[in-house]
Amino acid sequence: NTTGNWAQAGNTPAAALITTPNAKSTTVSGLNTIGRYVFVFTNTGGCTDTVAVTVLPKTIAVPTVITPNGDGKNDTFTVPNIELFTGSQLFIYNRWGAEVYRSDNYKNNWDASGLTEGTYYYVLNRKEPSGSFTTFKGWVFLKR
Repeated sequence: NTTGNWAQAGNTPAAALITTPNAKSTTVSGLNTIGRYVFVFTNTGGCTDTVAVTVLPKTIAVPTVITPNGDGKNDTFTVPNIELFTGSQLFIYNRWGAEVYRSDNYKNNWDASGLTEGTYYYVLNRKEPSGSFTTFKGWVFLKR
């Protein structure tokens, strides 16, 4: 039954709209940008509590070409926003089906070290907040 005030901690990733900022509970809208939003409730006694909401992308954009030549462009197999899905797995296979790379917590760092130019195949198991995995499969061309 404590009243207080809701406020967003910063405007990152974007400013949200708190419907009733001077209430025990509220509704928040405008969470249209992917990322982690943080809200703080301060009661009339000065005690605070923090609520974090992470907005995740519905789709995934997987590259089809990497060019690990050190120019800073497409040097690694970069999956946008994969850092929001901690514990995601990446497997890379050559054209004969042999595994040439594996990560159980992928961090956009596969640079195809030691591999020759050509087509490789990936299996990306994106770890959802529920703990389940969503699997994405495809190919990537390695251009040296």
